[in-house]
Parts: sequence; structure tokens; C-alpha cells
Amino acid sequence: MERKLLVIGFDGATFDLIEPFRKKGVLPHFSKVLAEGASASLQSVIPPVSAPAWVSIVTGNNPGKHNIYGFTDGKGRMVNSTFRKSKAVWNLLDDHKKKSIIINLPVTYPPEEINGKIYAGILDPDEKVYRGRFQIDKESVIEKEKTLNKMVQWEMSKTEKALKVMEETEWDLFFILYFLSDFVPTIYWKYMDETHPHYIHDEVLSKAVENAYKVLDNILGRFLSVIDENTNVLIVSDHGMGPSTKVLNINEWLRREGFLDVKMATYEKTVSPEKVAKFIERHTLVKKMIKILPESFQKKAYRLVFSRSRNLFSRMDKNSTQAYAYSHAHFASVWLLEKDEKVLSRIKKKIRMLEDPDTGEKVIKRVYRRNQLYHGPWVDNAPDLIVEAVPYCSIRSQRIGDLFSEPLQSGDHKMNGIFMAYGPDIQKRQLDKISIFDVCPTFLSLLGLPVPSDMDGKVLKEIFREEFQIESKLVESQRDVREHFYTEEEEEKIKKRLSALGYFD
Repeated sequence: MERKLLVIGFDGATFDLIEPFRKKGVLPHFSKVLAEGASASLQSVIPPVSAPAWVSIVTGNNPGKHNIYGFTDGKGRMVNSTFRKSKAVWNLLDDHKKKSIIINLPVTYPPEEINGKIYAGILDPDEKVYRGRFQIDKESVIEKEKTLNKMVQWEMSKTEKALKVMEETEWDLFFILYFLSDFVPTIYWKYMDETHPHYIHDEVLSKAVENAYKVLDNILGRFLSVIDENTNVLIVSDHGMGPSTKVLNINEWLRREGFLDVKMATYEKTVSPEKVAKFIERHTLVKKMIKILPESFQKKAYRLVFSRSRNLFSRMDKNSTQAYAYSHAHFASVWLLEKDEKVLSRIKKKIRMLEDPDTGEKVIKRVYRRNQLYHGPWVDNAPDLIVEAVPYCSIRSQRIGDLFSEPLQSGDHKMNGIFMAYGPDIQKRQLDKISIFDVCPTFLSLLGLPVPSDMDGKVLKEIFREEFQIESKLVESQRDVREHFYTEEEEEKIKKRLSALGYFD
């Protein structure tokens, strides 16, 4: 009998949180999978951001082959599914007349015509599929409990719809993604972690992260209860999560060092969102007063504080700018306006000397040239440099004024994602660490399909219960598709949404 494969993605999930919660006895379904199946820590792509990471998971390739390096390309345009140059797992299933259901993955808009159905994720400008989005950076400052409830309702509603699709539709691969394990720790880490320098004691919010994982455990249980004995299950995350205690504003550093020129007049009188959030958070009366103000006034104030900091690139003087950066967790992608080896060398040498003003320690761990991280036909589309800071220091690209600041969000992406496998073909096995590129070849093998010989990942044969006939095929996994670009209006919608979700800032 042919096997089916259920893949559940928990964006940002990490064993650093699963293990302590599981030991408390509050995650029974995660515990069952870990006790009876296979697991491994998953090493994410650099930078560990959702767009390139999930594309690496579904293609088995590095960004030099699939061409997605972030939510934007080197020209600042929002990416979409037509930018992807590698075949995804659903394209490979199409070649074998197998059916895929794909729900909520980034970089799947516009949805492709496949044997099955793609319900596009957060890069759909009109959010046609799963509504219920929330403005994290507004409500998480003023109404954190309300935000938490919205997030849970959003994920549960998505689950009910997905289970209905699963029941009513034939499928060989069913792949659904949840963001709760990313969004909640991002906001509420400092309420959970008493060692965090910005820790705030709160009886309700201190349990927010644990409760989010309990919700995901319940969702996992719902899916496990409806699949048949012929279905293997993989649970995977694109990256991990950990504390963020400091922010380096990378474009402010480039500006101070003379590599970036922006019109400063619009920034000089701007109060940073971090300072506003801190003030509101520590003054309960102010928070109560804001809540009773008319919604229209709140929105105007919100735009005044947050939107100015997000338009840095429209204020950049291209005639006198040599380089600019986009940020991703504790990484930044640096792009040159014109290729110049001397400028690259100067940036690399100078930024490595940058010190934390509070400790005197070096802030930058490594600076990579693109060829050190990526390989493939699209490597020339990669950033010129990728800067990696120490893990506690997030990098942000939209702030001008302060070189270092407090984080608006107390959690951020880390490199250590999760991989778990469970089902009729999976044996109990704990691996040390796997690559994010190994996931897609393993998908294909569990479905009895050949793995393209040019994939970067390998099949995790050691987790299989019996010997599979794993076949490599002398075909490329690259695809030829004409790129589609968003309209200005669509792009603005998506940038605002990603900013509100903590991704594009």
C-alpha cells in the first residue's frame, strides 16, 4: 500500500523550549512522538529567516540554487513564488502524479497550478485564505493578553479548516504551517525568562510561551487522531528561538562609517518605537489612557511612531551611498550599490571591530562573503556580505539615530530548529544534528520517490524502520519560470504586514 506523508511546520519551534515543557508533563503529544519516533536538532540556513528557510526545506537546496535570500531581493522588491528557481516537493510529486495539499507556507504566492491545492501564506497581498491577522507591534505594546488570545484563535481556526480539507480531499502530501511558536516567544520571552535583562513579572504573561506550546501540542494531537496507519508524520521548524537583549541598528552603523547617506531631517524629531514601547510598558496609567482613546486617534499615533522608521530606503541618497543592509535576526545582509572589492574589504574590517558599549566585547562573530555560504547558478543574486552578530544581539535595518538600542521584541530567531518523525516507517532514533537541506530528500524517500541528484541535502536513511530503495535521479531540480512582480500597492500591504509580524524591520 502506498504511503502518505503529513508534514506539520511549527515556525521557530526549538527543543530549548520543548524539552523543559515536556519534562513538566504538559506536552503529551510531542512526548509521544519523541518517545516512539526519531528526532534531531535542525541546523537552519544563514540567515535563519522564514522565507529562505522554508524554501530550503521544500526544495532541499541552498539559496544559491533556489534564489530566495530573504523576504526581499537585492533591489528591495518583495519576493514571491515566481522568484524560486528550484522545484519544490509538490512539483516533484506532480512529476509522479501524486497529489499535494500545501497550507500557509511563505513564498507560495501566487499559488502554482499543481496536482492538488496551494493555500498561499503571508505573502498573499489579499489574504484570501486564512484571515485573522493581527498587528503584533501595536497590540503587543498596549494589549498583550488580547494579542495572545488572537494568535491562539487564529491558529485554532486554521486547524479546523485544514482538518476539513484533509477529510474531504485526496492527498499524498499534506503540509501545513503554524506561526504561533515564532510569534509568541518573540513578544513574551522577557515575561518567561527571569534572567532576561528586561524581565517583567506578570502572573498571566509569564505562562504565554508555555501555553502557546500547549496549544500546538493540542493541534498536533488533533492531526495524529485523524490520520490512518499508512501515514508517516514529520514535524519540522525552519529555525529556533532565543532571547534578544540588545539591538544593533546596522544601517546607522553604515551611515556613521560613511557607507550610507540618508536624509536625516525626517529622523531627527522621530521617537523610536522601542522607547515608546518601553515608556508605555512601564506606565500602566498611560496604557489605560491610550485604550480609551478613539481608534482613529490610536491609528494616527501608531503610524506616526512606527511608519517613519520603516521608510529608510526611500530616504537613501543613491548618489552618495555605497552600501545598505537588510536585517534578519542576529544577521544582516549587506548589499553594494556598485560592486567594489575595496568597499567590501573596508566594511568587513571595520564592522568586525565593533564593540558592545556595555561590556566592551566584540559584537560581530563573523562576516561572510556570499561564496562562503552559497553555491549554485543564482549565487550572484546573493547579498555581497552576510554579517553575524553574537546571538543575544538582534540586528535591525530600519532604525536611524541610535547605534544600539533595547529590543522591541525580547525573543528572536536562532539557528537551532527541530526535526521529528513518527509513523509506520520510522524507527526510534535520536540524531545529533541534521541540515535543513536534508528534509526534502527525506520527504521524497518516505513517499517512495527518487531524489534529484543535484539536491544539496541527503536522505536521513538512519531514521527508517527498514531499508528503502533510495534512488537518485540524474535530473536537475531547477525550474524555469517567468518572474512575476507585485504592484506597488500589493508590495506596500505586504511590507506593512511583515513589519507588524516582526519580520520586516
